[in-house]
Amino acid sequence: MYFRKPATHKMMDLLAIREHSILEIEKKLAEKKYATEEIGEAIAYGKKHGWLPDGTDKNKAMSARIAGDLGKKGKGQHAINHKLESMGLPTLELDLESETAKALQLLEKKYRSQNLNDTKIKAQAIRFLGGKGFSEDCIMKTLRTFQPNITIDFE
Repeated sequence: MYFRKPATHKMMDLLAIREHSILEIEKKLAEKKYATEEIGEAIAYGKKHGWLPDGTDKNKAMSARIAGDLGKKGKGQHAINHKLESMGLPTLELDLESETAKALQLLEKKYRSQNLNDTKIKAQAIRFLGGKGFSEDCIMKTLRTFQPNITIDFE
């Protein structure tokens, strides 16, 4: 005979692993075929005990924490906002200066001794930064900062 944990216990298991948004908890409990009513009770229980964000201020704080963690991993603002949207959290404003500084750090680490005027290497660097979630403006500004004499002919 199979015993299934109540949705509240499953929610606590998920939260013990890492911080989750309400949308993530709802999705994961629905995947486990819990009833909508039971999921609602679990969410209410989590909010009551302060384990789940219950207001916009807590959602913004959670967004900021997650954005900080992803930023430390070298992710750009587009990638961070995409992740936040998928979690049902508010997105953050784009700060071009801090984005450029982060992208410049990544470029210096990966391409420190290479000449970005070589078309192949320049395209590779652009794809690298784009894959990390940096905007086109940020990538172009970073390339110009990294190598001031660079020619960017495909803007």
